[in-house]
Amino acid sequence: MGYDLRNRVVLITGASSGIGRACAAAYHRAGCQVVAAARSGERLESLCREAGDARMASVTMDVTRPDDRARAVAFARERFGPARW
Repeated sequence: MGYDLRNRVVLITGASSGIGRACAAAYHRAGCQVVAAARSGERLESLCREAGDARMASVTMDVTRPDDRARAVAFARERFGPARW
């Protein structure tokens, strides 16, 4: 059984490398609108360039900081809207 993930919004932390980066790319390929988050802005920019379209956006953040988490969610909602989470 498959799920239709097109236009769903996902926020992936640790997206600058490893499993997080692989998950961000996989969700993007599945049609999701992806907010890739991590501490390394340069690596996130590279991921967005590789995606090649507006369905991938990035936010630099430290997941251990509550203000950063709130800012990342606010960014996702501003960029892709409050629905389809």
